[in-house]
Amino acid sequence: MNLFFFSPILNEDYKINSKLNIYNLDNIEEKTLKRILNGLTEEVERVKGITVDYSEEIEKFLKKVFIIEDNSTENEYIKSVTKFKKVGIKSDDFYTSIFTDLRNIQSAKKNTYIENEIISEIRDVLTFNRHLTTKDIEILIISRIIGVEIFNYSSIPITFFPIIKSLDNEEIKDILQECNSNLSRAFFNKNSNRVFWNVCEKIIMFLNDNKSSDVEYIYSETFKDYTFRISYLKDFTIKYLISIIIEGTK
Repeated sequence: MNLFFFSPILNEDYKINSKLNIYNLDNIEEKTLKRILNGLTEEVERVKGITVDYSEEIEKFLKKVFIIEDNSTENEYIKSVTKFKKVGIKSDDFYTSIFTDLRNIQSAKKNTYIENEIISEIRDVLTFNRHLTTKDIEILIISRIIGVEIFNYSSIPITFFPIIKSLDNEEIKDILQECNSNLSRAFFNKNSNRVFWNVCEKIIMFLNDNKSSDVEYIYSETFKDYTFRISYLKDFTIKYLISIIIEGTK
């Protein structure tokens, strides 16, 4: 079984053939390879002690390692994760800032204490919660783009009040609960996730060109020719989403 190490583009001085972006350690310059070997040996000795010689195991391990360089820029990576048709909806600097946030979150996860823990199978790594799932990344991106923590939003958006003002407290509570539930279903269900992104994109694009805060007007103009094929993306839910996005853009 080969092991793949994803990395940024390495310094050309480290590589024998600098044009390769997928290679094993045979492509690493001798002095650099020696530093890798020394560092790995020191770490093994720190963890395992020096009673047993693990040099043969280390050599076998290194022969399995392949390096894959990612030549994408930080903002290109974030754009590739979003499901917007028009990634230009935000600036490159904005996407780069999201990448920085993700990197900081990942760094914090890696700083958790797991010394002396034993991993018997690859899946055991997941129990340490030192990873980010695709959904974690998507939630951060969509929340940053919208401007609020969309799935942890507990207030009633100001622009949503005119729509629910004639309802009593219990009806309002039920409507809000239903809207939040419907948005979560749309996002976390793989069959409707792309529809959720598409709806958000339409709202954001409209608000970028129009400064209106009239939810009914925004809804009618944005979705007048749009057919909702997801049963739980109802009028109230979309209007609630519009209100949240308006709040986030203030």
